[in-house]
Amino acid sequence: IHSSHRTLRSAAQIFPNPAIQDISINTVGVGLAEELNIYDLNGRLVMTELIVTQQQRVSLQDLSPGVYLVHFAGEIHRLVKL
Repeated sequence: IHSSHRTLRSAAQIFPNPAIQDISINTVGVGLAEELNIYDLNGRLVMTELIVTQQQRVSLQDLSPGVYLVHFAGEIHRLVKL
């Protein structure tokens, strides 16, 4: 019996998490000009940012402390804003 092991790589690294003021987005194999959307836990879109470089900072200053869902390049990341 053969088994194949796959390593799933995220299209982006989002850090720090939890975050206070801003986050950094490092993209891996994602085309530039990809939209990043942040939703609250009620499903409301609270922020949109266009990611145009492979390493980009995104300010979270307008967000209240809480838990958010970050949608980027077909993936969902959980983000905690302190």
